[in-house]
Amino acid sequence: MSADLNKLEGLVGRLEMAVQRQEALYKPGLSPKPTSVPPPAGGTDGSVPPSIRAYDDLVNNALQAFVAASKKIGGPVGQMADKVSTAFDSQRRAIWEGIGRPEPNDAQKQQLLQPIVEQVGIVCAFKEQNKSNKSVFNHLAAVSEGLSALGWLGVVKFFLV
Repeated sequence: MSADLNKLEGLVGRLEMAVQRQEALYKPGLSPKPTSVPPPAGGTDGSVPPSIRAYDDLVNNALQAFVAASKKIGGPVGQMADKVSTAFDSQRRAIWEGIGRPEPNDAQKQQLLQPIVEQVGIVCAFKEQNKSNKSVFNHLAAVSEGLSALGWLGVVKFFLV
């Protein structure tokens, strides 16, 4: 009986901690907001929200590998990699700013997502500027078209993260 009681107490303690974490995530103002620029991706700063750390873990390795390979190719491909990296930085910033907020209205959401939209537009324009470069255009087109996946933030309720 004592062992069962200890297990139950441990379970209740874990549940209480989980509820506290969830409440902290859903209460506006509890999570630190970025100033002008959030801490760099991959930092170990304790003030970085768990959602941002998870985003960094998911994105950083693949993005860094993409940028390194693109820089190795050089030319327009390397230049586009910088623009893509900036787009992902904009996405990270938008996620950070949305943490703990209530769902915004359409105008607020548009304002929050505008930097991402602008970066995707810059990448698309860069692709079009290099249309005559047949040796790399297909690569630029694939990256440009794939980057529209960053639009997922406009569809999901990420503000409840």
